[in-house]
Amino acid sequence: DAGDTLSYSMSGAPSSFSIDSATGTISGTPTNDEVGTYTITVTATDVAATSASDSYVLTVANTNDAPTISSTAIVTGTEDVLYSYTVTVADIDPSGTMTLCALTNSGASADCTVTLPAGEVLDLAFGDSSYYTSEFSMTVLTPGGTTDTYAHGDGPVSYSTAGDYTITLIDSYGDGGGYATASYEFGDSYTLAGTTIPAWMSFDTSTGVLSGTPDDSGVWDNSIVITATDESGATPVDSFTLNITNVNDAPQGSSALVGDGSPWTTSSTLTEVGSGSASSGTTFTLSSTQRATITMTNTDYYAYECGLQINGVAYSCGHCD
Repeated sequence: DAGDTLSYSMSGAPSSFSIDSATGTISGTPTNDEVGTYTITVTATDVAATSASDSYVLTVANTNDAPTISSTAIVTGTEDVLYSYTVTVADIDPSGTMTLCALTNSGASADCTVTLPAGEVLDLAFGDSSYYTSEFSMTVLTPGGTTDTYAHGDGPVSYSTAGDYTITLIDSYGDGGGYATASYEFGDSYTLAGTTIPAWMSFDTSTGVLSGTPDDSGVWDNSIVITATDESGATPVDSFTLNITNVNDAPQGSSALVGDGSPWTTSSTLTEVGSGSASSGTTFTLSSTQRATITMTNTDYYAYECGLQINGVAYSCGHCD
């Protein structure tokens, strides 16, 4: 009716879609979770509550999403102690097996035509389930126009060229028994790499284990960069600084002084004064964690007249040891 006002509504669409009830405009941005096929029904209703509906099929195609490094890096360690951190990766892109054709032959022949998307690999499993396997054969018409022929026991085989394939099962006696399944694996894979790691560390790209035992060269800050690259070249980066705590190392050489670990300190001072021809002495004992400094000073003009003995060893003025 001329001048009639219509109100539009919609059902069956992805949840991210909406319809403008006044104009009938459908819009929205589908998410990765909404990849798939939808039957959308649009209904127009006038002021008299009469309505008309129309349906159409919407296919939401998947696009590549970059993987993410989902693990939390371990950012501290200790010298001479094994460090280990396992890198894990998450990818929201769907994965699985898409079966394009499951074919059985109950007579002389059976066939199906399948389409392989770009970037995928067509896997063909086939054979003869009957006793007379010599009766079986299969032909594959490829997108390039060539025909490949297979017998029982030749499979499985794979094709990587995108396009249409026609698969035909043949039984030479016409009593069937042949089967074939055409499928491809879809989903993302990724490759790990230790782009930046210190020399004392190693990275297992198959398991994601980053490990090593830091020595003196690894003490304090170490820059680490890990990447995960998917089939489309998307590359997330996990970059962090690993701090290694220093541990005291024993001194090197033919012998070492072993103490209690405390710093050497002066705990007391002893003074001995000699005059004229007299001699005097002092006895004291050092423990394994003590050190003594002995200073001899001559206060008169004749330096050669003074001397000192330590455990029976004589020293003259001006001697330093």
